[in-house]
Amino acid sequence: MKLETTKRRQQIEQRRLRDTIIQVLNQLETDSTEIAVTNALSALDAQYAEARRAQVALEDALPDGEALEATLREWDELSNEVFETRNQAGIFFKEKGNGPAVNLRQTANLTPAAEQVKPPPVPLPKFDGDILQFKSFWDPFESSIHQREGLSDITKFLHLRSCLSGSALKAIQGVTICAENYPEVVQTLKSRFYRLPDVVESHVLSVMNVKACSNEGAGELTRLHDDLNRHFLELKALGKDVNCGLSGFHVILPTLKRKLPSGTVTEWKTFIKDKKDDEIHSDVFLSFLLEQARIKDTDIGTRTKAPTKGYHQEPHLSARKPELRFTTAAVQMESGGGCPVCKGDHPADRCPRFRSY
Repeated sequence: MKLETTKRRQQIEQRRLRDTIIQVLNQLETDSTEIAVTNALSALDAQYAEARRAQVALEDALPDGEALEATLREWDELSNEVFETRNQAGIFFKEKGNGPAVNLRQTANLTPAAEQVKPPPVPLPKFDGDILQFKSFWDPFESSIHQREGLSDITKFLHLRSCLSGSALKAIQGVTICAENYPEVVQTLKSRFYRLPDVVESHVLSVMNVKACSNEGAGELTRLHDDLNRHFLELKALGKDVNCGLSGFHVILPTLKRKLPSGTVTEWKTFIKDKKDDEIHSDVFLSFLLEQARIKDTDIGTRTKAPTKGYHQEPHLSARKPELRFTTAAVQMESGGGCPVCKGDHPADRCPRFRSY
């Protein structure tokens, strides 16, 4: 079997296992009968076995390395989800066994009629790390799971993990599945994928880079309208109505950032990290550019070449004039045949005065 096929089978079985986990949790949350929960657990065990077989097949097909290690970590975390789900079921059975008998008819009589009719369950949204989709993911999840009374944090954690994939799931990989970590995981996701300036910037960039109409037809005009309207509505929901709530500088800032070197973009993000939206304007950006230019100019000026190790030149030596020295070759270059030193009638190399130097 090809590696791609084995990998696909493993992903399918893991997806089915996560769906089965959700089915068990739904039975627990709706206070179903013990038989219903038992049947859901049987389905969970069967699907766990299928997922385990697909996992082993993939482990055998992968060579040693990062891909194998990542696959093992992913399976360990999924196994922990199954373990915690069964723990929740155990608590359910314990409470059922020790709790007082409940007259269902009497309970129904005490419950308002509007609450006796439960709406059909709404499928939980999925989130893969696209910051433009976080709000559309979190609002339904918050309403149906996060703010729901009667759900333990461990159950909320399991629901949350089942909704995540891609970079969103990687952001919380390795975090122990326990009730204490649920609030921290929620805050991690919000901090990573819902920083308002980044979301606004992404929408503005999408508007500025929207695909132009390829023809004069109504279809292209409608498509352009829908593309723009989607981002305008999202900006309005974020309090950045393009008609009044979005400054001109915030509109052009994404384009300006594209003009910066990548390292300077990182510095800019750090620079504005703790600033409010109304504190980020053109003067701040221009001051930032000048400051970065000054820093880089200073860095270049201080990067002078170090002197060679062991070399030291005395200042007075460089200014010292060379002493006058006579050599045989130099004096013999004089024309006339006489001694150029004493002007006597003998060769220079025999001159007593020359020899005394």
